[in-house]
Amino acid sequence: MEETEHEAERIILVHGTGAADIADRGSRWWQFGSLFQSHVQSRLAGFCFDKPFHWSGANLEDRRYLAGMELLARLYDLEGTRSAYHLVAHSHGGSVVWHCLVASARAGKKLKGLKSWTTIGTPFIAFRSLQTDLWLVVACLTACSLFAMSLAPASPDELLEAVKRLHRDGQTLPIAIYATLLTLLALIAVFAVLTVAQPLIAWLKDRHLAGSERRAKDWYGKLWLGLWHTLDEPINLIAGTLGTAPYIAPRFSTTSLLKFVPFLVPLYDTLFARAADEFIWSKIAQRAQGSNIVGRRVASVGRALLVMSPGWGPLPTDISARLTERSNLRAGETVDRLRALFEGAYDSQGSEVIFRTAARSVTFQELIHTSYFDDDGVRDLIASWIRRSSSPPESVEATVFPSPPDFRASETATAPKKGSGLTRLNLVFALALIATSGLLATATLSYFGARIAPATDRYQIESIADAMRRPSVTSVGADKALPGVLVRLEALGYGPRAEAFLDDIGDIIAMRNAAEEIGYALGYAGDFDRLEAVALRSRDSEGVSIQILSVKSAAVLGAVAAGRVPPDDLIAELRSQFVRKASGPSMRTVTRALIAFYTKAQNHVELLTKLVTDRGASPMPSAPMVTPSNLAIDQTDDCFFAYSIALSPDLSPAERLDIVRKVDCRIDDDTRFIATFLSSQIDAPDYETIRTLVRGKPIESISAKNALLGDRDGDDKEETVENVVRRVVTAIEIGKAFERFRSADLNDAFDAADDKVSTSFALHVMSGVAERLVRIGDDEGANELYTRLERDIPQLYAEHPAEAFKNEFFEADSIAAFRGLVAHLRTIGQRERAEWWTRQTYAILLDRKDDDNKLRPWWYATIADSARSLNLTKLASEALQLGLALKDPAPEERSVRGVVELATVAAALDGADPGQVTRSALEKATDWLNRVSQTEGLEVDLVRLVSGWSHIRELPRAREVAEHSPSKRATLAGYVAILDTAIDKIGSRKPAARLSLERIVSGWRD
Repeated sequence: MEETEHEAERIILVHGTGAADIADRGSRWWQFGSLFQSHVQSRLAGFCFDKPFHWSGANLEDRRYLAGMELLARLYDLEGTRSAYHLVAHSHGGSVVWHCLVASARAGKKLKGLKSWTTIGTPFIAFRSLQTDLWLVVACLTACSLFAMSLAPASPDELLEAVKRLHRDGQTLPIAIYATLLTLLALIAVFAVLTVAQPLIAWLKDRHLAGSERRAKDWYGKLWLGLWHTLDEPINLIAGTLGTAPYIAPRFSTTSLLKFVPFLVPLYDTLFARAADEFIWSKIAQRAQGSNIVGRRVASVGRALLVMSPGWGPLPTDISARLTERSNLRAGETVDRLRALFEGAYDSQGSEVIFRTAARSVTFQELIHTSYFDDDGVRDLIASWIRRSSSPPESVEATVFPSPPDFRASETATAPKKGSGLTRLNLVFALALIATSGLLATATLSYFGARIAPATDRYQIESIADAMRRPSVTSVGADKALPGVLVRLEALGYGPRAEAFLDDIGDIIAMRNAAEEIGYALGYAGDFDRLEAVALRSRDSEGVSIQILSVKSAAVLGAVAAGRVPPDDLIAELRSQFVRKASGPSMRTVTRALIAFYTKAQNHVELLTKLVTDRGASPMPSAPMVTPSNLAIDQTDDCFFAYSIALSPDLSPAERLDIVRKVDCRIDDDTRFIATFLSSQIDAPDYETIRTLVRGKPIESISAKNALLGDRDGDDKEETVENVVRRVVTAIEIGKAFERFRSADLNDAFDAADDKVSTSFALHVMSGVAERLVRIGDDEGANELYTRLERDIPQLYAEHPAEAFKNEFFEADSIAAFRGLVAHLRTIGQRERAEWWTRQTYAILLDRKDDDNKLRPWWYATIADSARSLNLTKLASEALQLGLALKDPAPEERSVRGVVELATVAAALDGADPGQVTRSALEKATDWLNRVSQTEGLEVDLVRLVSGWSHIRELPRAREVAEHSPSKRATLAGYVAILDTAIDKIGSRKPAARLSLERIVSGWRD
């Protein structure tokens, strides 16, 4: 600022677009020493020019806004000195001043020192937030929906688990590709959201803008002078950019062959070409407007501010005419120079001449926009306005210079030019966004389904559900695993209801068995509304079948097991059929259901007695031997009824005998007949001894039931009294210790003695007998059994292992004997003895060099398991590691069974947190199993392997192993293990009530 004798009012000059210069002094109108400053200073004695305000001069709205904030900061400093000042701005310098004034109004701090502000040739551009286009909203919703759909096939937990599985298996490329596709889709969705949200964000920022502008008008409106020429080039040019986009993109030629393609030409010309026009024109317009504010567009361009409407009219006619004439003269001179330039370019035949000299030929003084400050009339108007606005106003002599006339304009003269929307461009942009996100979503979902989904738990369950639709899988006869799979699938919410699968089961026996199991599950869950539909699906081709009663009876058994009360009409129906003495195998289920239901009642004895009385009974035959061949069906049912009552745990022995006596058949006499026959074969002449042998209660043993009713278990041979007696006699002949077997189940004795198996296997069975004896408190009997076994099988109880035992070490019976021995010793409290045998046997195993022996993995697993049971953790881990380190290029049944056993022991050692040892064991067992040519004898081991993989939550591997088996029953049993694991996972995150069926394990028939 130049020095003055006293504090004078200051004049701050603000340059326009493209006029930036860091020098304060120069020839430009706003610099110290310019003709404009000299002229105005001569008219305004007592005023002084302050330092010019510098800004970038860039034709960008954000730069103009920032410059306005800088100007405001400078004016606040002047406010602190109580100085009076005036602002004079040219072109977009006026926009800078307006931003400054609006910001002060928004801050609520009025610039009291401001006395006037003048704008010359300023195009007042109004920016407003964009209106959200409907097509863009549709595109945004589509992109977000497609992204959500791409995530929907798996929950975050499932997706993370699948990625971990793939990474663990070394499949990193599928993970990278899927992550890339998903990331691209997410970026498109985010971009779409931001595109739609930007106008809203801008609106939120601008919601107080109108109020701030009105306040700025109230504070500073009367201080404003707006000077403009009707032919001002930038004002008119910028206003012209707001119109509809002109035709720019090429159109189809009328001679093009593509015109014969239906709808192609009109679609291109009216949509895509027009969108290209709008796009190109919008970029040109934005460059001219300086529009670079995200979420905002130029709403209007005017010669006055919208809030100041109508504003000032154009310059007086005489001044306008002089400006026009001067600009035309300079334009003619420029054209003459350009003509000479072009002539030289022709002579030189080169473009360098044009590019080197053209810029110097155009001075921009050809424009009216840059000529305002060269006219004395404009200078005088500015000086006059400053003088009028000074504080206190100075007395102005008209002879010095004219006072500014009142040339306020009408509203029409300064009406802003409104912008037009980009309808087709937005439509094409939205379509492109939808198409891109659609293609990416399709690729993402397809790739997920092909490479990622197979590693998820959901995929395994859905695959199992699909398998249940194939008769080749479900034709398994009376297998318990099939209905277990169906019930679990429904509990997990996959596929239709369990009964809907029944129609796809081609095997009638399998279908009926599954229907009964589903009925049991429905009764357990209390879902009796579906029972009738399940029962009807199980009927045969003859119409109403007694099989329906089996399903309903199973439901009653399920309800009783769950502590529920079945419907009265269901009990009445079963009771009616029982009393009517309907016959058939299904009546046994009816019998069990009624007994189970009535024994829960308070007056159960009276109810059962009445049931027996109402039914009546058929006389038993007087044949010397009771076999299924000479028992009528209804007589068999009567026997089964009595047998079921005798087995009921809810009846006291006196109640059982009382009810059984009411059945008019000689059941107890037939039991005595069996005992007499046994006495004639062995040295046990009296009935009471044999009675004690079969647990002291008539017809209570399952084997006794088999003898009476001729039941079969799976593919076993037909059970007759002769067969049962022969097996009992053989068992007693082999082991004298069976007379201590008074509280154990005869089935174990029969199995142990079958075909006079080796004493080592008998020892394995006897460990179970000893365990039962200890459990019922008969410690004396358990120790006596141990003493007799030690006497009868001395080679296994010698202080040092006999040579015979060493030679037969790698026999399967030796493994069973060792297991039984350790289990027996542990049961009777001989822990030190059990540890000694475990270590000695391990030493024998290490001493043997038969590396090719197929039983070696099994032995390592057996020793590891025994060591684990004895808390010999170090020994167990060592044996396990040695077993896993074995190599067998040609696995066979026994070696695979041993490796499966290793995996089972590893899982037991790892506990609830399976580690790498368990995984390695399962991998080894799976690999060996896959290399076995015949797996018919490995069904049980295969199911154990499936359970192992399921235990560590590796359901894909579990299903792979299950479906490797040629046995459909083993596959279904594996499915059950997989689904149980899935239910456990869901149950840990959801309440049990969310399961439509309870988790029912088949086995209620046993």
